[in-house]
Amino acid sequence: MSESPHVPDITRLFIGAGNEFEVEVVLAGSEDMSPKEPHDYLEYIVVVTGAIILERSDEDTPQKHVAPALIELPPGTVHQIDAQEDDTKLVIIHPDRTV
Repeated sequence: MSESPHVPDITRLFIGAGNEFEVEVVLAGSEDMSPKEPHDYLEYIVVVTGAIILERSDEDTPQKHVAPALIELPPGTVHQIDAQEDDTKLVIIHPDRTV
């Protein structure tokens, strides 16, 4: 049985009365990986420092993104983020969680 990946430190900031806008600040190390999941809403990933491998259901192969980088994930895209370097910093933006 394989070990579950280590989940990075995530701080969530909500803006708006109904939490309709969300910003996450993610501090990750080289052993950190997000859950594989879709969202019903648009998501932007900003790679501020470090590098990630992003696996996504709308692309055939995982892609490496090195800071600075901006990635747009359409609603419903199954994705998983794998930090490649210690001190990787991401800002993840969900501009409209009401959809």
